[in-house]
Amino acid sequence: MSRRTEANQEPRGSGWRRFRVRAWLALLATALVTITVGLAGLSQRSYQDLSKARFAVARATDPALVASVRFGEDLARQEADVLGYAQTGRQEAADSYREAAAAASGHAAELDQLVRTPAEITQREEIEAKLAAAREAMRAWQRDYAEPTIETIAAQGAGSVPAATHQAGREQYFQVEAALAELDGTLTEVRAAALDRFDRAANRSENVVVGGLAILLFTLLGVAATMRQTVIRPLALLSKRVRRIARGEYHLPLDIEGALEIRRLVMDVDAMRQRILLELDESTIAREQLDAQALELRRSNAELEQFAYVASHDLREPLRKVASFCQLLERRYGDQLDERGRQYIQFAVDGATRMQGLINDLLAFSRVGRASEGFVEVDAQQSLERIRHLLSATLDDANAEIVTEARLPIVFGDSVLIDQLLQNLLSNAVKFGREGVEPRVKLTARRDGDMWEFTCADNGIGIEPDYAERIFVIFQRLHPRDEYGGTGIGLALCKKIVEYHGGRIWLETNGQPGIGAVFRFTVPAIPPLGLAGNGELGSHSSTESPVPATSARSGG
Repeated sequence: MSRRTEANQEPRGSGWRRFRVRAWLALLATALVTITVGLAGLSQRSYQDLSKARFAVARATDPALVASVRFGEDLARQEADVLGYAQTGRQEAADSYREAAAAASGHAAELDQLVRTPAEITQREEIEAKLAAAREAMRAWQRDYAEPTIETIAAQGAGSVPAATHQAGREQYFQVEAALAELDGTLTEVRAAALDRFDRAANRSENVVVGGLAILLFTLLGVAATMRQTVIRPLALLSKRVRRIARGEYHLPLDIEGALEIRRLVMDVDAMRQRILLELDESTIAREQLDAQALELRRSNAELEQFAYVASHDLREPLRKVASFCQLLERRYGDQLDERGRQYIQFAVDGATRMQGLINDLLAFSRVGRASEGFVEVDAQQSLERIRHLLSATLDDANAEIVTEARLPIVFGDSVLIDQLLQNLLSNAVKFGREGVEPRVKLTARRDGDMWEFTCADNGIGIEPDYAERIFVIFQRLHPRDEYGGTGIGLALCKKIVEYHGGRIWLETNGQPGIGAVFRFTVPAIPPLGLAGNGELGSHSSTESPVPATSARSGG
């Protein structure tokens, strides 16, 4: 049977192993949802009961009992004010009596309103009857004793009411107190019953919450145990064996039990392991062939570099001889040659000279990075001064000016290549000046993260934006050779130097076409302490002599 057939074959199992993971999850989710919904219903019911019981205590029985107590306090204050007014005749006592009477009526009305308001108050009719009896007894006491006594004292003065009247009024007051005592007793019983209901509701709600949490906990533990047995444990075992296979134990068997999907995954992984075994031998053979080809390629590249270096050196000597002997021929036999012959000699000398320049430039282009001794701190300002001195004759002849806004920074790179880069850019800016306009080149720098971005702007003939990329290609010229000299390697060499330093160079194309050119390039800033001077960015090193700079503008 083929591996594909084995991989597609349905894994066998018995009992719970025949279930899929989705079936287990659906079953557990259904149970969990059912339990959660049931517990939510019980919690809602117990919360409603608790709210009703709390409402009965806080909004009905407690305020009713407080109102009854204040009703009794106001009654006692009335009795004391009447007796005080009878003994002293002071008007303040009479006024206090009337305030207490009004307050008693208000508290009685408040109590009556609380009893009549729909709430969880038991024995409502009994409370209403006892409240009515207490209010009627207070009105009778006020009507039969308190009001007549105050009127008599107001008319006849203190001590004008006989003691028998006071005694009768006091007995009548005791009847009011007895009615209030019965009302307070009933309210106390009602409040005790409400508190008892509140306690039972609170206990029931607490039991529902605790029991529900316990049920949910056991359910979650069951879910976790099921998932561990059917999914997590088999996957952990599979992961462990896969790691062993990844370490090289390709013949390790994968006999892992679990849910149906897990066993399918095990079969797929085992099929992949077998394919790896088959492909491992093929990849080993291919890698050995690739290593051999890479070794041959490195050897061939080394030979080509050596050939180019030797060829460039060997070609310069014959060219020098051709140019020298042509010049000797012209000096010795020039009077015997006609104008056409002398022109031919000049063509030969010019061609040899241009070939020498081209070979020198190609040699410099090929040696970028090969003659480097590592990257160091390079003072760009000092490099600019060296280039000014080197190009002093050219600058004086063209009456050119090189300016900077501030001192140029210290960069990290190859000092010879940095000098060569600045020399090529500045000499190009002077060479490609506009007729009748004194060349002016502005060199500035700004920090951009880990790089310094330099800007070289001139007021020359400029470069069309369409040629912004072409000018950095080797041997690309934008002008005839008889108009502007050079080999067309200068800007290509600049690009190679900048890229060797890990930066980039480009032509600014948003200026005014035909009036000046703006080149920008980036070179590394000083690296963190411990990295400077180790030449990490340079990829080659050599003991060859420094490369001479060129002054040709690519495409010029």
